[in-house]
Amino acid sequence: MWGVIALLLFGLALMAMAAVGALVLLVEWMDSRRAVRWCHTMGRHCGRSSCEPCAIAARSAEAAAKVGARPVLVVPVMLPWPPPIPGAFTWAT
Repeated sequence: MWGVIALLLFGLALMAMAAVGALVLLVEWMDSRRAVRWCHTMGRHCGRSSCEPCAIAARSAEAAAKVGARPVLVVPVMLPWPPPIPGAFTWAT
């Protein structure tokens, strides 16, 4: 009897953790869908502070145009997970 109750409680705890994890993933996905970044002419955005075009493009749209950056919508891809390289699935539009 106690084993069944313990198993039920364990299952409920797992479902609660899965629900919280799903909500976190949903919020991250919604955040990334709204993200529009300025990218290099090659269509990639490294985002490093040591990268001069990225640092300039992050200031404003006018500065981004001066360094030849263009707007890119970041589309998250869930497979394969986790992505091996940050920004590997960024598509230029």
